[in-house]
Amino acid sequence: DDACREALVASSRDHWERVIDPVVVAWDGLMPRFEVRTRASESSTPRVEIETENAKRKAFHPWDIHIDNDPGSRIDGTDFRRMRVNTGERLPLGYHTLRVTIGDRIDEAIIVSAPRSCFQEDDRREWGLFTPVYALRGSTDRGAGSYRDLADLAEWAAAQGGSFIGTLPLLPTDFDGPSPSPYLPLTRLFWSDFYIDIESIPFLRDYQLAREAAETRARALSSAHAQAANLVNYEEVRQQKSHVLATLWTEIRKGNGSVVTDALRKHLAANPRVSDFARYRHERESAGIGPAREGHTITDSFDCDDLDAGYYEFVQWLADEQMAKASQEKAGLYLDLPVGVHPNGYDTRRYKDSFLTGASCGAPPDSVFTTGQNWGAPPLNPDTTRAQGHAYLRACLAHHMQCARILRIDHVMGLHRMFCIPEGHEARDGTYLRYSAEEQYAVISLESHRNRTVVVGEDLGTVPREVPKTMRRHGVNRMFVLYYELDRIAAGETPRVPAGAMASVNTHDMPSLAAIWTGLDICQQTELGIIHPEKKEGHVARRSQARKHLMEYLGMHEEHEQELLQKVLTAIEVWLGRSQAHYVMASLDDLTLDTEQPNIPGIGSAHPNWRHRLQLSLRELRDDASVALVLRALNDARKGTSRRRNAGQ
Repeated sequence: DDACREALVASSRDHWERVIDPVVVAWDGLMPRFEVRTRASESSTPRVEIETENAKRKAFHPWDIHIDNDPGSRIDGTDFRRMRVNTGERLPLGYHTLRVTIGDRIDEAIIVSAPRSCFQEDDRREWGLFTPVYALRGSTDRGAGSYRDLADLAEWAAAQGGSFIGTLPLLPTDFDGPSPSPYLPLTRLFWSDFYIDIESIPFLRDYQLAREAAETRARALSSAHAQAANLVNYEEVRQQKSHVLATLWTEIRKGNGSVVTDALRKHLAANPRVSDFARYRHERESAGIGPAREGHTITDSFDCDDLDAGYYEFVQWLADEQMAKASQEKAGLYLDLPVGVHPNGYDTRRYKDSFLTGASCGAPPDSVFTTGQNWGAPPLNPDTTRAQGHAYLRACLAHHMQCARILRIDHVMGLHRMFCIPEGHEARDGTYLRYSAEEQYAVISLESHRNRTVVVGEDLGTVPREVPKTMRRHGVNRMFVLYYELDRIAAGETPRVPAGAMASVNTHDMPSLAAIWTGLDICQQTELGIIHPEKKEGHVARRSQARKHLMEYLGMHEEHEQELLQKVLTAIEVWLGRSQAHYVMASLDDLTLDTEQPNIPGIGSAHPNWRHRLQLSLRELRDDASVALVLRALNDARKGTSRRRNAGQ
């Protein structure tokens, strides 16, 4: 229609009116030929200047550059022409500025000078453990896991031969919504204060009221109810911790807290964005959106007004300190960068122009999620994010990679195109929006080298062919998940783990091995309406075939069900361990033969998503002979793989 035609003309004119594109990628530092656009009436030769991020400038004389004239275009009555400019310059790695002058017009672009391939570790074959932090049961259990529990798990895993701990996003989340999803955070730029470990605060003992409050709350939460609860009560945990932290902050603010406040001031000076986020938190929770909503106060003795923005700076500092400490264990952290953020969160306010309104990100129907998925997160605006030099992506990556030995890019296909669902429509009714993939891979590669962080791309589901090819070209590790292979295994195909993948039995969105093997997941999905009752029998038959073929492939035979589960678990982990995957990740839910699924997408409140806790405490995990047996077998398999590869080189 006329509106679409006018929009296309306006977009085309905006493109041609820009002298240069807003982003130029210099792979391995070699400046490429770049496009310069001028009006036909402008006859000036372009003046080119490059300023590196360390403020070194170089201006190019016309005789220093090579210019090719390409066909132009006529837009809305105006003639434009196009030139290809080649400086032949080789740049240091980093973010630089390209400045081009045509007549009286000056345009600038960000040059992303990046290695063609992301950072790669030595030729290792490693394994790690996966669990959500909230699911952990530590020595001082307050109803949910903490940064200290994460560090303790990493220490134990390293002692078993493991080299990383995988977990869900550890970002501030809106716990007041229908589902406390870590994949819909308020921001991707800060760590969550929900996971602060009270007992690990080094100066807590110096403040009597806070110390007494911590002891009182710890006694309350050490009751049988808190210890044995299988689900996280986010409101209760948050209220208990907030009471202690608010008491501590009040004592520091009113008393002799100069040492603490000096350290806090240094942190804020080094991280100026924290104060802006703290003001957002204060405004949000003072307005009744956060913990102080509906007549509740954040603590038992302080009004929300008493908790100034300084309190939120304080708890953010504590979260940063404890997260940094957890990341320094021998078993590093495998963190997850979610694909989106909460539509009413901090990032959509701070980077308002970077997001589109009236639509949500999601995924079309596939073999696992047959009705499609709507994630509720607004898609990024491909034009404005590019015009801003991908500043938001750079900030998100830098934040995560400072603590991540390995970073998983959730829904890596989103770097190429995003399935966008118009507001008020079903997930299957979406369409794709395209992005400048190469520019974003360049940013990822540069940040991965600066932080020495390995990158894994979540490439499961409906993925176009260009995505895995691009991932290989840029050194982004793929994923192999056995659960996604079950239909092919049922059809008699031999499962193959791609070389260099991150391999696992399942993910946080999938059933545990015990549920898969017993078919409990099929029953549950039928009850929830994910599987139509008439199709249940077909699912059961295919699962039976998959079990049979997988056991034949693993050289196993039917035995007593409980014994079989344990042997199947061990055999699968050993098979993954002997594969050519770079990394193998074992879920703690699988190791304990748990049948609960932590998250079932697309069903709202019909299942207690993101609340399920581990059956065993960290101490019980250390003492469990069955868990130790599986990990020992996996560790031996990984070492055997490395020895065989080295012998053949």
